[in-house]
Amino acid sequence: SRDSRIRVFVNSGRGKVAAFNSGLKSAIGDYIHLLAGDDELAPACLRECLLRCQEAKADVVYHDNVFIDRRGRRTGTRANGRELAELSLDECALRMIVIGGGFYFFARRFVDLFWPQPEEWLAEDLSLALAFKLEGTVAYLPVPLYHYRQHPGQSLGAEYDYSASLYVKR
Repeated sequence: SRDSRIRVFVNSGRGKVAAFNSGLKSAIGDYIHLLAGDDELAPACLRECLLRCQEAKADVVYHDNVFIDRRGRRTGTRANGRELAELSLDECALRMIVIGGGFYFFARRFVDLFWPQPEEWLAEDLSLALAFKLEGTVAYLPVPLYHYRQHPGQSLGAEYDYSASLYVKR
């Protein structure tokens, strides 16, 4: 069934950062979760992230992910770890603590702080991790809620089409 609080923006062929910039420009919700065009969220993802935000008094939550193949079959999991939530900003920068951009659920206020980002930027994951850490309260949810579609040649799977992003209004 269709939920009027969820809006999908399609931005074919321009790349991940362009898709995120385009969608975030139109975002009106209290919280946002980025989603690559060929990945999936677990059915309880948004509810669980909102509850964790409230419980931890945080404005950013990141979580673990499940690897899926082209057919949507589970091939493994990745625990992103507590480091970003628990270490200082300096320690995160030194260790280059990076949590993939798709694994964040964050308050709408960050859009005005961090976007738009340069479309040619290749390190948006590190940029987001450190910016969230600098400007917000970050909490970790140790549950695999993002289904990350793998493709040959990716560092965590492969190159994929970031043609759509998901934004949520509470």
